[in-house]
Amino acid sequence: MKAANIDLVNEALGSKQPTVLYFSAAWCGPCRSLGQKMDEMDRLTPTVNFLKVDVDTQRELAAKYGVISIPQAFLITNGGTTQQKFMGGDLHKDLGPTLASM
Repeated sequence: MKAANIDLVNEALGSKQPTVLYFSAAWCGPCRSLGQKMDEMDRLTPTVNFLKVDVDTQRELAAKYGVISIPQAFLITNGGTTQQKFMGGDLHKDLGPTLASM
């Protein structure tokens, strides 16, 4: 999964490909555990852009999406016009089926 910055996010949102923004931090235990599952989803879903946003280094992005707790992910489709939010250490359980249905 690529580490994201504002330019990479804007580029991904400009494409027609769905994008998952995964907000986490190095110090967050649940984020580290979930990160492995997110990496696996990234490998298994090549039609979706997966971007990892470190909330400590990318505070502007975290603020833009209203992230106040982590781990958290957003599935963004239609060039950024449609967003779904997934929260918590088991967010992959909801995100995975959503991606599979696309």
